Amino acid sequence: MTTYRIINYGNTRTVYIKGQSWEITKHQTIEIDDKKVSHAK
Repeated sequence: MTTYRIINYGNTRTVYIKGQSWEITKHQTIEIDDKKVSHAK
């Protein structure tokens, strides 16, 4: 199971997965290893 961490900075979020990070908006969804990391409002 992939572990991930989401940091919420208002309208943007930084997602850390396996030492990598993505900065996304609260309306975006990313896919890692065929699993979706989605964000509730």
